[in-house]
Amino acid sequence: MADTEQHLEEMLRLANFTIERTGTPIVWVDSTTRFARVNDAACRCFGYSPDEFIRLTAQDIAPGIPTELWPQHWAELKRMQFRTFSDHFRKRSGEKFPVEVEENFIRFEGREYSCSFIKDMTQHFQTQEALRRALDEVQTLKNRLEAENVYLMNEIKLSNNFDEIVTGNPIFMKALQLVEQVAPTDASVLILGETGVGKELIARAIHNLSNRRDRPLIRLNCAALPATLMENELFGHERGAFTGANCRKPGRFDLADGGTLFLDEVGDLPMELQSKLLRVLQEGEFERLGGAETIKVDVRILAATHVDLKALLAEGRFRSDLYYRLNVFPIQCPPLRERREDIPLLVRHFVKASCEKNGKSIELIPRHVMESLEGYPWPGNIRELQNVIERAVIISRGNKLEIDSLPKMVIAADAAPISPLEVTEREHIIRALETTAWRVGGPKGAAEILGLKRTTLQARMRKLGINRQGLPA
Repeated sequence: MADTEQHLEEMLRLANFTIERTGTPIVWVDSTTRFARVNDAACRCFGYSPDEFIRLTAQDIAPGIPTELWPQHWAELKRMQFRTFSDHFRKRSGEKFPVEVEENFIRFEGREYSCSFIKDMTQHFQTQEALRRALDEVQTLKNRLEAENVYLMNEIKLSNNFDEIVTGNPIFMKALQLVEQVAPTDASVLILGETGVGKELIARAIHNLSNRRDRPLIRLNCAALPATLMENELFGHERGAFTGANCRKPGRFDLADGGTLFLDEVGDLPMELQSKLLRVLQEGEFERLGGAETIKVDVRILAATHVDLKALLAEGRFRSDLYYRLNVFPIQCPPLRERREDIPLLVRHFVKASCEKNGKSIELIPRHVMESLEGYPWPGNIRELQNVIERAVIISRGNKLEIDSLPKMVIAADAAPISPLEVTEREHIIRALETTAWRVGGPKGAAEILGLKRTTLQARMRKLGINRQGLPA
């Protein structure tokens, strides 16, 4: 009998020793919410001494279980005997920390207790948050690399200085000399010219001749997006910046870091974003939408426009300080009507490219076809010529580009005398509209035939006073 009692005492001492030495906080609470016992780990965790703990109630460390709810809490524990839950407990310092609790209902020597094993989840959640941030960074990098790859896949690498540019025109050759002069610098360049003259080709040439050629050339058409989306496209956003922003998204400035950003149709940039663009130009920094962190970037800006920015300045629609920052080195691209000697070169170039694209074989361009093309004013410039040639290649039969395969307005232009530019342009647009039954946009609309954007054609129509009702019967 004595041996049994001695053994039980040894087991009790072992149990007490284990309870006090374990690193898990353990607390015993009675039905009145008073602490009956706590171990050393609980004292260290909450910052109370054993004597102080005994004078506390459960609500002092578990404010999520108020006194009025304790009877319900106790009844549920008594019924279930064991349960786990997550909560935020409070230390002596007032600091709250996340916990997971394993709560047991026990009876001992006629009394009832809640015995809780408490796991501090602070480190766990910190690790989770660090992992989430790391995954966000990985996702951001993945998004950036994917976006860069899209742009790089779309970018045609030049084997020499101007492989993409076809010209023998002295005026355009002078523009290319300016490209060679400015390309090795980091100066901002403003590329001027009508729609369709090849401003993006000039931007590509500048980038590919620069020291940034191994970094991406990122393009943004400022006329293609509404003002509400433009800021997000330029500067990106942080996770949670708005509904649906589930992760950080890099903007065009992020993607262009170390490279070049080409802002096409910069005259359409909203006024509220012009000051932010100016800041990047001057200081090389910006903040993403929903973020407070200042992002430093090294980006060269190339801009292009078909509108008169000085006129926008006078109207108060473009900042003068931004204009002078962009206009450090202007390059003017002449329209195709001033490069008529380039038309045969461009026609042969586009015929070859269209044949390769569409699986056709055109070996002969008759003289009268070339003369028709040379005599046409091309208000849509090179883009219009490219569209006309591709259409002609597609619908031509045999190996010869036939005059009958060309759009009616090009054929008509061959017989019409050359008139003042705006009159010619007006007549040309009207012919295109009549060909499409006055359909401006969409597939086979006048804008597509002319190689213009719908908004550009509508603007030209307003300027030239073209409307269906205003025409003579």
